[in-house]
Amino acid sequence: MTISRRNGVVALITVVLIALFLFTAGVILGVQGNTAVSNGQFASQSDKAEALAEAGIEDAAIKLGRNASYSGAYTLTETDGTAAVSVTAGSPVIVNATGTVIVGTETVQRSIQARVTLNGDGQITGITKTDQ
Repeated sequence: MTISRRNGVVALITVVLIALFLFTAGVILGVQGNTAVSNGQFASQSDKAEALAEAGIEDAAIKLGRNASYSGAYTLTETDGTAAVSVTAGSPVIVNATGTVIVGTETVQRSIQARVTLNGDGQITGITKTDQ
């Protein structure tokens, strides 16, 4: 094999290796970018689910403000998802709310529990919330 022919083969192998490296780097960056977008969408949906759970707690507080002996379970339906709410009478009243948002095949849920204290006249005197 002559020197110029050897140089041509070496150059061809070098070009192929560089192309393979660039292709691999592109695939890796594409996968990482897609994962970052997916994680961002999940975080956004999680925030929506939490907001739905909060709305459920607030709705239950309104019901208790109108009727201090209210207890029961119901579902709020919003554009972005639902909030399943249950109110258990007692002292304090326990309110559980779970916000649910469906993203493609994934279901994102956030739950909040609230302890609602009422005075002797049935007025709300305090609400303490904890994430579940």
